[in-house]
Amino acid sequence: MRPAVEVRPAVGDDLPGIAVLCSEARRESASGAQICAPDEDRLVRHLSVLLTLPGGNVLVALHDGRPVGFVLARVLDPHLFADEPSLYVEAVYVGEDARRRGGGLARGLAGGLRAGPARR
Repeated sequence: MRPAVEVRPAVGDDLPGIAVLCSEARRESASGAQICAPDEDRLVRHLSVLLTLPGGNVLVALHDGRPVGFVLARVLDPHLFADEPSLYVEAVYVGEDARRRGGGLARGLAGGLRAGPARR
C-alpha cells in the first residue's frame, strides 16, 4: 500500500523544495514566464513574502517528507466588488513523479484550502 501524502501549511524549511517544484511547473508550462521567476533563490524569497502577507497561503503536499505538490493562494478581504472574503488561487501543482497515482493529490491540496485557509 502506498504511504499517505500529508498536506499542511508550508513553513520556511519547505520553501526550497517548493521552489524546485515551481521551476518544474515553469518548464512544463507553455506560458512559463507567467508561472514563476526562473531563479530558485528568488522564488524562495517570493514564497517567503507570500507566507507573511495578510491572507497569504502556501500549502505543501509531502510524501516521505519530500514536497511533491503545492498550492499558492490568498484570502482577499471584502472590497468594492465583493461583500464577502474571496479566495484567489495563484497556482496548484503536483510534481510529475506524484501524478496519476490514484491519491487525488490535487484534490487533497484543494481540500486543505477548504479546511480553512489562513487569514493572517
